[in-house]
Amino acid sequence: MIKNYHRRTYYLLFIVSFSTLWFLFKLGGIPDFMQAIASTLIDVVICFTALLISVEYLLPKYVYRSRYYKFFMAFVILVLVSGSLIILAQLALMGTSVFS
Repeated sequence: MIKNYHRRTYYLLFIVSFSTLWFLFKLGGIPDFMQAIASTLIDVVICFTALLISVEYLLPKYVYRSRYYKFFMAFVILVLVSGSLIILAQLALMGTSVFS
């Protein structure tokens, strides 16, 4: 119970600090406050989801069982999918598309 409490606390601290810093970074490049919030939300949700998949699923399933090649392949796929989702979502937020 205490272990899960600490884990949740660390995740919460990470997401608050990462979101704050990332929002300030975005606000420097996007003068519209609401668009900066939306852009930050897209990035944080996708990045945090990828982090949770890596830490809670990929590490125990592959690294802790010495299946490094499978971990590497799954991690590369996760990074490519997450990065693609971020790019597509940010383009949609700007009102453009890769396909137009």
